[in-house]
Amino acid sequence: MIPLLIWFIIIVLIALLACLAIKFLALRILLALILCLPIVFSVGFIVLRRSPVTDSNKAEFFNSIHVVSERGEAHGAVHENTIAAFRQAKAAGADTIKMDVQMTKDGMLIILREAEVSDANTTYPISDTHWIQLSKLNVYGGNQGTIVSFDDAVTWCQNNNMKMIWQIPIYSSNLLTYLRNKILQDNLYGKVAVTTNSVLAALYMRCADTKLLLGRLYNSGGTN
Repeated sequence: MIPLLIWFIIIVLIALLACLAIKFLALRILLALILCLPIVFSVGFIVLRRSPVTDSNKAEFFNSIHVVSERGEAHGAVHENTIAAFRQAKAAGADTIKMDVQMTKDGMLIILREAEVSDANTTYPISDTHWIQLSKLNVYGGNQGTIVSFDDAVTWCQNNNMKMIWQIPIYSSNLLTYLRNKILQDNLYGKVAVTTNSVLAALYMRCADTKLLLGRLYNSGGTN
């Protein structure tokens, strides 16, 4: 009885809006928006819906993951998102490495969480700095203080039979295209998943390749 009453009230309200919309333009616009919402939600659901994990690459990825290392095993003189940290993570029993992927101004992909790095005198925003400059910076200190390139990190993981999770901070069509081409080129389906906080990046990757393993992250206020 109550659901029928609720539907009756909704229909009456829409009818009243329709009558008032004959006279007021703003109400016509509001009514059109209300009536379009079910269509918008339906299209969004169809586009973003993930199919069940049935493909062989999905089963291969999820069934073989036991220990995921967040940016490697970083402690002491070893810093996160470095080959040394990945090596220590493997020694500690990890079989999957999650790494942060960014693109420099000249289109080079690197492994770094921060949006900018600094030396003694200058701050370098990653998206506005060329790789040749960033590659010379000893951002972590010590003998292994340079930034790791994306290709070097992927090669190490492949050579050491490690699964990968690539974390993308923002939408970048060039970066996402590079990642997809890398997966196709090296046949990394079943070995890589891509995660992001960006709705636009998730939508782009979902539409570009339905076979890609994709995760959408939600930040409740802390750091990722």
